[in-house]
Amino acid sequence: MRNKVIWITGASSGLGYYCAKELYSRGYKVVGGARSFNAEKHEVGFSTIYLDVSDEKSCDYFVKSALKIYGEPYALLNGAGVLHLSPGECIDTSDLQKIMDVNFLGMHRITKRVLPYMRKNNAGHIINFSSINGLFASPYQGAYSAAKHAIEGFSEALYMELSPHNIHVTLLEPGDHRGGKAAYRLTEQNPPECYKDSYNRVVDKINHDEASGSDPSVLAKKVAKFIERKNPPFRYVIAMPSQRLSVVLQRILPAKFFLNIISKYYGV
Repeated sequence: MRNKVIWITGASSGLGYYCAKELYSRGYKVVGGARSFNAEKHEVGFSTIYLDVSDEKSCDYFVKSALKIYGEPYALLNGAGVLHLSPGECIDTSDLQKIMDVNFLGMHRITKRVLPYMRKNNAGHIINFSSINGLFASPYQGAYSAAKHAIEGFSEALYMELSPHNIHVTLLEPGDHRGGKAAYRLTEQNPPECYKDSYNRVVDKINHDEASGSDPSVLAKKVAKFIERKNPPFRYVIAMPSQRLSVVLQRILPAKFFLNIISKYYGV
């Protein structure tokens, strides 16, 4: 199993990077894609290719180049993503489209290019990085939450469609983890006065939670174990205890009551 080929998007930082490093250390043939990977040599161990998941030609280039390195992939980890913090009233439609383009449509662009190889081989594993924000939203993260909810629904459909072809689908739903890059977190520079105070409290809370979040190497080891299992889980939440509790509460509490708890947590 450990000589299998694995492609990873968003492999230059955050959870995608930690997964790429962990899988490479275990002997997998890892090809990582990211916008920050260019013609220069990257001392990360695993193979790197420039990839902008929002661009069709870039996706074609990544697949063509990755096939030349190790051949057809057994697993695909869709980790590319960006966070946009903004009041729903303020975010431009064009910015919302960009968030969906990277976080959701980018996942689709790569997945649709990989699936023909997996179906031909009657084997494969698609691992999509969602978030606990794919289960419920948080204030001022509406665009990000919408994209993650889209990944959830699309992945559920993929699971049913691909099971007859012996292709596994796993939804990873992480909470806050350390090691993310600020470059992939866009913020509203001048929120209206009516939102300003609560918006700033939310941004501060997010920064604090991420800085004190879970160890990303733990998630990477979990991903490696999923790939090695004959029957991997479809959905897996990996987060701090308080965030795992929020997932449970969301399932059992009345919707308005739960959303009010989340609002108070963020100081809205």
